[in-house]
Amino acid sequence: MLGLVTLLLLLVNYGAIVANSMDINGWYPCTLTDVADQSWLNDISFECASVEVPLCHPEICTSSKMIKLFVKRKLAIAGTNEQQKKHKSLWLLAAGPGASSADCELERYFLLELGMVLMYALLDSSVDVYTVDHRGTGRSSPLDCVATQAMAEGSPNGPSISLTELPYCIKDVLQQIDGHTEAFSVASAARDLIYLIQGLEEDETVTEEVYLYGTSYGTFLVERIMHLAPTQVKGYILDGVVSEAGPDPDTRTFFSHWDHNILASSRRFFELCLQQQGTCPLQLDINRNGDVLNAVLDIYDEIDVIQNNCATQLLLLTETDTPSNALRPIFGLLVRDPALRSFVPSILARMQRCNSKDEQELELVIYLLLEVLVQQWKGATLPTKLGKLKFFNDLTSPLGPSRGNHLATTGSISIDQLDGVFSVGSARLVHYCLLLGNLDPSLSVSDRDPACDLLIDGSEDTMATNYNQVFTYRPDEYSNQIAPVPPNASLMVINGGLL
Repeated sequence: MLGLVTLLLLLVNYGAIVANSMDINGWYPCTLTDVADQSWLNDISFECASVEVPLCHPEICTSSKMIKLFVKRKLAIAGTNEQQKKHKSLWLLAAGPGASSADCELERYFLLELGMVLMYALLDSSVDVYTVDHRGTGRSSPLDCVATQAMAEGSPNGPSISLTELPYCIKDVLQQIDGHTEAFSVASAARDLIYLIQGLEEDETVTEEVYLYGTSYGTFLVERIMHLAPTQVKGYILDGVVSEAGPDPDTRTFFSHWDHNILASSRRFFELCLQQQGTCPLQLDINRNGDVLNAVLDIYDEIDVIQNNCATQLLLLTETDTPSNALRPIFGLLVRDPALRSFVPSILARMQRCNSKDEQELELVIYLLLEVLVQQWKGATLPTKLGKLKFFNDLTSPLGPSRGNHLATTGSISIDQLDGVFSVGSARLVHYCLLLGNLDPSLSVSDRDPACDLLIDGSEDTMATNYNQVFTYRPDEYSNQIAPVPPNASLMVINGGLL
């Protein structure tokens, strides 16, 4: 009994212990964004800090190493929190996985940091607003393979890591993190937030109310924090929910079933084009099979077979195996942006027709789009290996019994999941197989995902490169479990009709 009382006292005082021991390099006056072309937003009214946290939180792993988290905040106007008699703060958590608070999709106004300004104004400057780069992303000890120089501008594939570079990059990163891939799991990221929230409590006489807002992958992180139920958090907001439990892609977001997840919205998008054939540049023929998505896939097949001049130029620019495998991820990015999604039918129509004017237009447009894609691999907000690590461990269905214990969900990537109109491309399958060690030729067929067999057969690279570096982690006790709403806390769920 005495032992239980002692443990309880330790837990009660954990926040105070963290506050006294947390090493904060800050808070320094800083601007809202790091983006030069948004200087009109960059009044120095924000505060930035670098906070040391353990590489390994208790119950996750064991290491004496520390890492740094980048935190940005805008404090409430003096007096407003006191008027409420409660000190309130809102934490905005980025999407991803592998994205920082400064990452964007195609245009700079998608930065989560810009959401700080909006929420701060909507809350009448009465609430402290925070963002933090998840560990391993952006400015928070990003996973980078400096020793191998695989991400250097002068490397064979530039800042994008090639398949032959990736195994050595993995070995480099594993050396840096003492082999603890689990230190960069969603479980560790959740404990980072609790560590920060408890450590930043400056006045224990004031009731602290913390609210967490997550979007996309950020909801998955918020859900994991709900399992841990820190007493300071009074509200959880999930915007675009990534569900955390269940084996069925109809009810759970598996990124390995990406095409299935976006099937309904993809169909609605092209049905709108079909309904407006007089003005939509893409002419769709549904007489063959009666399905608008199959009509689009037929156009992909036609472009792949004919390989006109436009398709040839696209292959030269992207170095993909087929034109459609280059178009799918490009369109997948465009369709997410309300201002740019109308380019999808126009580009596809030009690729199919490919007259001299089409060639000129496509050369300009595709080049600019590819520049955007390359920029996503550069700078402090680089979506590095962490995105793949979390993607394939927490949000992808795993392999059979011999390998399944490395991962957190059920079912596996299928070749069929790469053939949709907005598929992410076969590169994701390659990375999936490589990070699980499934490209190791010495691995038996029974221990390999069937989807990886095609990559092994006839591949010369598998014999020339060491592909046995496994970059996965085991699930924690909350994996594939639905979090209950903690006592004395509320939950808001927001989902749009396109999800």
